[in-house]
Amino acid sequence: MGISKKTWVGAYMKLDESDPVVTCFRQLGDGIIPTELVDNDLPPQMKDLERFVCQVYSSTGETNLPALGWPMFRSKILEGEMLPLTREALLPHITRANYIAMRDKSYVTRSPDLPAIEQSGWRLDKGVYVPIHDWWIIISSFTFRYTRN
Repeated sequence: MGISKKTWVGAYMKLDESDPVVTCFRQLGDGIIPTELVDNDLPPQMKDLERFVCQVYSSTGETNLPALGWPMFRSKILEGEMLPLTREALLPHITRANYIAMRDKSYVTRSPDLPAIEQSGWRLDKGVYVPIHDWWIIISSFTFRYTRN
């Protein structure tokens, strides 16, 4: 769903300093966050990021991805990675961003105590860490959600 970096940065820059989304971004890297949904929902401390993503993807005022997903899905014929964003797809992005923020915030510490990178949405592939993209889980959850009555 091609949202450019310029659009993301522009949306962030329009936020008021006191917006909870800004606070949520600032808190990334302050500690470990859950890596799985609980009752099909994001961890409470990440809900503002979901609202921000919804604001960027749609001007209809939706504040959660399940409500936004159906209008996006029915408006286009999409396959694979072009399916609308789901919470299952958003959480690994947040988890990876949190890990990178933890790493970057720890630069003043001689030997930072970071969790294993493999527990933060990354996997080792031919000697290089790459993001985990579990398309099967994401597509399965999306298909189940939007093909039932």
